[in-house]
Amino acid sequence: VDTLSLYVGPQNIHLLISDILKLKPGRVILNPGTESEELKTALHNARIPFQEACTLVLLKTNQF
Repeated sequence: VDTLSLYVGPQNIHLLISDILKLKPGRVILNPGTESEELKTALHNARIPFQEACTLVLLKTNQF
């Protein structure tokens, strides 16, 4: 998986963190409303790049 685009709220993301780390995506996009310090720390520690951005805006502006 090159890019994982998340739309899961921080109240539920903790249930998925281990699965995300096992997947080892090339990067993770945290769409608005999905920001989670727990997830960001886990991604940082696993050296998985991430960004807080809107996937739709990235696509529209050719930044994806």
